[in-house]
Amino acid sequence: MHGLKVGDRLQSKLPQNHFLLKNPRASALLMAAGIGVTPLIPMAQMLAKSGADFELHYSAKNPSQAPFYNTLKQAPFADKVTFHFSQEQGTRADIKAILESLPDKRELYVCGPSDYINHVLDTARSLGWPEVKLHREFFAAPRSPEMDSAPREAFQVKLASTGEVFDVPAGLSITEALEMNGIDIPISCEEGWCGTCLTRLLEGVPDHRDTFLSNDERAANNLIMPCCSRARSECLVLDI
Repeated sequence: MHGLKVGDRLQSKLPQNHFLLKNPRASALLMAAGIGVTPLIPMAQMLAKSGADFELHYSAKNPSQAPFYNTLKQAPFADKVTFHFSQEQGTRADIKAILESLPDKRELYVCGPSDYINHVLDTARSLGWPEVKLHREFFAAPRSPEMDSAPREAFQVKLASTGEVFDVPAGLSITEALEMNGIDIPISCEEGWCGTCLTRLLEGVPDHRDTFLSNDERAANNLIMPCCSRARSECLVLDI
């Protein structure tokens, strides 16, 4: 970047949104913690504009550490917003009580720190929420000792369009191995949480190591995040 000169041409990708509001007219529950409220505000605006039934629950330590606090207090949908300030109230938001208070298993959108997201999703699942109605966006890939210590054995990938087969050594990701052979896949986070490199899987058994795919999508084994996921079979056939 620092070596660029006036007149240099740069290649750019179109904006992508992997955290979409599925239906602006459907009832929804928006759950945010800290700066995770950012993508939920435009969702709330769309839901309010369509007249949909929704709630926005926003957790933070106190108002001064709650981004967009004043914006939400003055928003046309302010009556739909509930703040949960742990320092003022002496306790965190009761996620289970919030979920149980709803009359239906509506679309649930959550964004914030990974521990918060996982707590909300795990609680929703325990209450019978369908996986297809659980939507989340991580700002960074959550790490776990199990994932960090998982073996990174070598395997192969095959490109369906050409039949070419490439080795993926233990020390490289699929995207890195393909890049070394002149095959570029769009990437961004390289940790499996942004969804940029999402690729169709035609054959083989993947070792999912991302946080982007839902449990149902993982079970289907027809998608893979090649920036971080690996293989349980000797070869993966990619729709490339």
